[in-house]
Amino acid sequence: MGRPDGSLPQVVYPGNELISRRRWKHSQILADHFWARFIRFYVPILQVRQKWQASPADIVQDCVVMIADPQLPRALWPIGRVIKTHLSPDGHIRSADVKVRERVYTRPVARLVVLPALPSGDDEDRSPPTTSSQP
Repeated sequence: MGRPDGSLPQVVYPGNELISRRRWKHSQILADHFWARFIRFYVPILQVRQKWQASPADIVQDCVVMIADPQLPRALWPIGRVIKTHLSPDGHIRSADVKVRERVYTRPVARLVVLPALPSGDDEDRSPPTTSSQP
């Protein structure tokens, strides 16, 4: 529209920097901005925990999860598959073993974000539509 976008961070570059370096720094700022919004808005939607309202579904074996680790930089949170779950004395799953590449980590369920499954395409009816011929 010809006017600056207020949602993007405003960046001031020194005049002696090269254009490519400016673009790279700006792309890094945009990536940081995206990652911060991803963590703040999207990840909590995937990890809804409503206390005392209803008991949420427990994490299941073989689901794909992302291990939330605030100490790691953006886009480096490991993604793995749950291989074993651990029951607490109250009968709920409170921790799980997650296999990431060749390593197995035991993490609390509060730090695991279950990722949505991709549609497989096998569920669709692949038979061709039937046509009726009328005389």
